[in-house]
Amino acid sequence: MAVNEINWRMHVEGWPINDQLVFGVSSGLITADDLMQLVEQGADPNLRDGFPLSQIARDGKMDLVEQIVKFGADPQNSWALAEASRSGHFEVAEYLLDAGTNAEDDNSAALLAATRAGRTKVVDLLYPLSDVDEVIASMS
Repeated sequence: MAVNEINWRMHVEGWPINDQLVFGVSSGLITADDLMQLVEQGADPNLRDGFPLSQIARDGKMDLVEQIVKFGADPQNSWALAEASRSGHFEVAEYLLDAGTNAEDDNSAALLAATRAGRTKVVDLLYPLSDVDEVIASMS
């Protein structure tokens, strides 16, 4: 049987709680209810240098991005802005900036990701906040 949004929690039953969170966000099957339950059971929203937030941002799931930040995920402790930017999720990128993503540290990588992916709306958002010389140097 294929793992899907209906049975994925059954598939990971008995796994360590953080592994369940990683599987849920990696597969893209996690829901807001799943996320809340896992965090309430002790899953760390900042595990693996912010992997859960980065994966959710990559998928553009704004409701889950807001929820995991509310549950303590640190927008400065992940590649979330670069992942959202590469995928063209403007609203998620904008939210992460408003939530405290460190503009000086994260925007150059995010701008480079958005530029390489042709995400012009996100490029326009990040360009004024980024070290453009650093981005140009990394492209050559």
